[in-house]
Amino acid sequence: SIRGLLREMAALIEVVVEVECSQTELGDNIGLVGGAGSIGDWNPARAARLDGASFPIWRATISLEVGRSVEYKYVILKQNGGATWEACDGNRVRTVSDVAETWKDGKFGEKGIATSAVALAGSSNPVVAECTSADPRGGTVDKGADTSAAAAPSELLLNIHCDETAPGDVVAIAGSWDWKGAPLALDGSTYPVWRHRLNVDGRKRIEYKFLVLKKDGTQVWEPMDGNRVLEGTDLDAKERDLGKLRFAPPSRSSQKDHKAGRQSKNGASPPSHVEGNNGNVIVGADRTIYGKVSLDYGTIEQRMAKRMDQPTNLQGDYDEQLHNRARNGQRASLHADVPSLEQALRSRAVPPSEAGQPPWQGLPPTTRIEEDSAQVFAEIVALEGQGTITLADRFDTALRILEGAAEGSAVPWTVLVWLRFSQARQLTWQRKRNTKPAHLSSAAQSLSELISARWKDRGGERLVWRLLLSCVPRGSRSDDGQAIRDYILVIMQKYQLKKRKGDFMEQWHQKLHNNTTPDDIHICEAYLQFLRSDGSLALFYEHLEGHGITRERLQTFERPILQEPVFFPSIKNGLINEFQHYLEILKNVHAGADLEKCLDAAGGLDGNLRGILEAVNAESGAGEHRLLPVLGGIAEARAGLARGGVGATRDGLYLDLALEAQARLLAERLGSHIDVRSAALAVTLLFEGLSLSIEASELRAAASDLVAMLGREGTHESMRASAAAARVRGSLAGVADVFVKLQPRAETLGAALRQATPEALPEAWAVSIFSEELARGGPGFAVSLLLSTYEKQLRKILGAEAWQMVSVTDRRLGKLVVVPEMRGEDVLDGATVLLTEKLSGEEDPPEGAVAVLTPDAVDVLSHVAVRARTMGIFLATCFDADVWESVRQFKGQHVSVSAKAGAVMVEVAAEAAGGADTAATSAGLAGKKVTVPRPAPSEELWVQEDAISACKAAGAKSHNLVALRNALPDWIQIPQSAVVPYGVLDRVLRSPENATAARRYQEISAELSGSPAAADARLQEIRKLIHGLQPPAQLMPALQAAVEAHGASAGDARWWEALTAVWASSWNDRAYHACRRAGIQPSDVAMAVLVQRIVPAEYSFVVHTRHPTGDPSELYAEIVLGLGEVLVGNYAGRALAFAAPRDGSAAPRVTCLPSKGVAMFGSGLIFRSDSNAEDLEDFAGAGLFDSITARETSERVLRYAGEQLVDDAAFREKLLKGIASLSMAVEKAAGGGPQDIEGCYAGGKYFVVQTRPQA
Repeated sequence: SIRGLLREMAALIEVVVEVECSQTELGDNIGLVGGAGSIGDWNPARAARLDGASFPIWRATISLEVGRSVEYKYVILKQNGGATWEACDGNRVRTVSDVAETWKDGKFGEKGIATSAVALAGSSNPVVAECTSADPRGGTVDKGADTSAAAAPSELLLNIHCDETAPGDVVAIAGSWDWKGAPLALDGSTYPVWRHRLNVDGRKRIEYKFLVLKKDGTQVWEPMDGNRVLEGTDLDAKERDLGKLRFAPPSRSSQKDHKAGRQSKNGASPPSHVEGNNGNVIVGADRTIYGKVSLDYGTIEQRMAKRMDQPTNLQGDYDEQLHNRARNGQRASLHADVPSLEQALRSRAVPPSEAGQPPWQGLPPTTRIEEDSAQVFAEIVALEGQGTITLADRFDTALRILEGAAEGSAVPWTVLVWLRFSQARQLTWQRKRNTKPAHLSSAAQSLSELISARWKDRGGERLVWRLLLSCVPRGSRSDDGQAIRDYILVIMQKYQLKKRKGDFMEQWHQKLHNNTTPDDIHICEAYLQFLRSDGSLALFYEHLEGHGITRERLQTFERPILQEPVFFPSIKNGLINEFQHYLEILKNVHAGADLEKCLDAAGGLDGNLRGILEAVNAESGAGEHRLLPVLGGIAEARAGLARGGVGATRDGLYLDLALEAQARLLAERLGSHIDVRSAALAVTLLFEGLSLSIEASELRAAASDLVAMLGREGTHESMRASAAAARVRGSLAGVADVFVKLQPRAETLGAALRQATPEALPEAWAVSIFSEELARGGPGFAVSLLLSTYEKQLRKILGAEAWQMVSVTDRRLGKLVVVPEMRGEDVLDGATVLLTEKLSGEEDPPEGAVAVLTPDAVDVLSHVAVRARTMGIFLATCFDADVWESVRQFKGQHVSVSAKAGAVMVEVAAEAAGGADTAATSAGLAGKKVTVPRPAPSEELWVQEDAISACKAAGAKSHNLVALRNALPDWIQIPQSAVVPYGVLDRVLRSPENATAARRYQEISAELSGSPAAADARLQEIRKLIHGLQPPAQLMPALQAAVEAHGASAGDARWWEALTAVWASSWNDRAYHACRRAGIQPSDVAMAVLVQRIVPAEYSFVVHTRHPTGDPSELYAEIVLGLGEVLVGNYAGRALAFAAPRDGSAAPRVTCLPSKGVAMFGSGLIFRSDSNAEDLEDFAGAGLFDSITARETSERVLRYAGEQLVDDAAFREKLLKGIASLSMAVEKAAGGGPQDIEGCYAGGKYFVVQTRPQA
């Protein structure tokens, strides 16, 4: 029509509408309906749907004609197809502006703007005055009719009383106005009276009938012959009360009519109406990440029936029909493809700054249990050693201990170890005393409530409180505890089970009556398996043993179960039904993180969140093709819990623990054959969950790196993904370290308990694997399973090997020894190939090591790598978990290690180490003695840069920098240098203020020049002594003035502590042991100190101008963000690495992108070691001694998404070319030999911090 054409040509503008409504129920939506096509032309079925993501605020963006006056109303679109209009006089009205705006309409039903009380002339929009439910047919005006003078339709208010509905059910009406259409929902706001305004305009007779729309999607019609009728004067009334609506079980014949699809006697056709509503359980479910979330979950009993997929013997045909409907009805489902799940992860990713936050917090203490928990330790051991004990005693004692534990104390960690032993049945649950189930249930609830409150109140300690909660059952203060005693008797009496002494049921009843424990859950489950399998004892015992309950354990209960269950075919189904209910009672008391139980207990969940949770629960046994959507549902649900207040409640925490456990089970079922995109998604979903379980900024940042790479393809993107995966691998190692820190505490407590308890528990083997089992049962283990698959796929895409060569030598022979971490002070027994699970930058390879292999990432230019190459030790990193495990299989055997075609070959050696091939069984220069000339001490306190070249008491580091300054081009900067020369420490020791310290210094240094048995203790003492030296009054003014003249400011006030710390580092453990192995006596080390201003580095780099492990015609460099200590100290993760032709004939080639989790930043002065034991040809002294800043440095947790070094190709290429040019310029200025260069980039300028001949 012309009117329609003009409307299409009119100018449109987008308007944001916003209304507050908290009156919706599960699955409801809010719609905007009014006099415009984009808002449905007053038809609720075509309403503009609002988004409830910011519940209770609902928003939508709609297109409207500029200049038009629009009348409208909001309506609740019910999940069953009905509509509830906002109850306000007249319609809302707005004039559409030509400027985009937001209509903030206040609360649903409360108009805050001008409205029309009557229909406006020329308007086709009906006024919906004070209506709470509208008939979408009777309330819709024919758009083609001229309604300029339309009046409101005649309405009859029907009131019906119905109190037989369950929560979520709705009373509805259907009638002759449209029998085939969807029934219209009644307004239940005045429950139990339900109301509906019926349009009777122009009608002489109306037939109708009531029904209940069940929340499971089914319909129950009122049981009456024929239909209700309104005619004549009935239609003239304004309101009618229709009495009470009753429902009764249908007769067998009516069921048959229904099954046969026949029309009912009342004239309505229930089957057709049921079909019309199927699948319409949720309206507007597109607010979730899933296209549809069906909430057909029903009652607890119905859900259990669906999960078990077993028939239940219920009384009568009607109950059987209900059960079958629940069991066979539409199941909850999660529909989401990989791109949708990726987008959901991106939308959940929160990129807050991690500045000032440590990578990890709330970690286990490193102190000994006797030091930090002595009183609690003694109390626990005394309790467990008593003649009688029950689980309730243990929970009561733990409650009292934890109530008195101060924030930040180690006590909760000690209690965690204790309760973990109990949970694993490594402490008896009952010894020579009975416990009332109600007491046990109440004790468990009190303890779990305290733990939950502490988790909420002590944000820095949440990890330990979460772990504690996982060890404690939920408990209850309701009648559930007593019901454990009572209901088993009800079952036995109801089914006339004989209470003969020695019968299985009677023996189990005696245990339940006197000492119920969490074992009873699994006994009940096993008995249900027994019943469903028609008496299979094999399945009965298989289920028990799968949960750690052997026949021996059954027989050794204080109330032993000696007999096997007996199968009664005639009452099978009845017993299944009863014991299914009894299982719920047991779980109410004993279960903690049981998903279904947690879901039933959790309150305060919004509709979408509960819908996803129900869907996850329904798909707990999902097939392999459904695992990713279910994992996505778990991730969405856990994120929703974290956002909402319910996640901080006890029920919310238990629910989150249950979801974590469910995700772990599903992850274990994902096969290694999934494609790389699916693997990336699975790893990211699981790691996101880990970052929720363990609140650490490093985990959150690593998760954001993973999310940033989802769905991206290409070589550079695959390299970025590989770096993100490597960071995750490092983060998982950090998580494992959390549990490893608990092992000494477990061993101490375990040994004491084993000696005190009559059962000699916990067993030694259980104690020895305590931390390993804790880690394997935690959320990190599921991530690691899939991460290996993902990393393999990325390496295949990139053509990368499973090994990274760090120090390549000829073939090495030795005995393969596996250690948790490498310790430089160890002395190995003969030639050893060392497999170390952990490798930091603080240690040297120990004496006797000929090769070191590790799964830890090692920077090729870190100090530990340089020292390995200098010592002739083979060093490589393995990135493939399967390859690593295959190498571990050689433990204890003599093997050969060699490099071949980019891989490390580890093979059983034909000859034993120590044979004829001495080159293969010695660590290069490890046995060679190094001579260190000791310079004469200087009489100067401070040497400025222009005098360093003449100072013989300064080290090679200072001399090299001075020589470089005049030989480098102007664009390469060198920080101004000064030296505190060798000899100043001696003068400080000779001062009167330090006379006592000097005597002790001489005694200790003399001892350490020999071979003291307690070297480590003596080293610690002498370092402490040097740290504590007093500034001599005679020397201090001159030193203070020199430091200030060099640029010190108020922020460098701790410069004296920095200076003494560098002096003390000549006695640190790694330096002492490395020097002794090379024949250098501690007294030969002369420590000068180089003083420089810190360059506020944006990026720091180390370059070897001749590739240390690759093509010698190339240079090799590594780059990190911030200061270089993160690189040379081999902090966790890898630096950006690149190689470039030495002659500049080609652009730099990136071989690895960065994955380090932190960057270090600082300013002010730095005091660097500059001893005579560094930069030697035959001794790798680099990094043995310390460099200390006069101000505290800060660490920042990194997020690489958006970092220009990673994302900006042009910037990266310019930076790398600049570093390559700098490197060759430094080599030329240093005389042409290969150089080991440390430098940085800041403010567009390049700096050289130091250089030395390349080892």
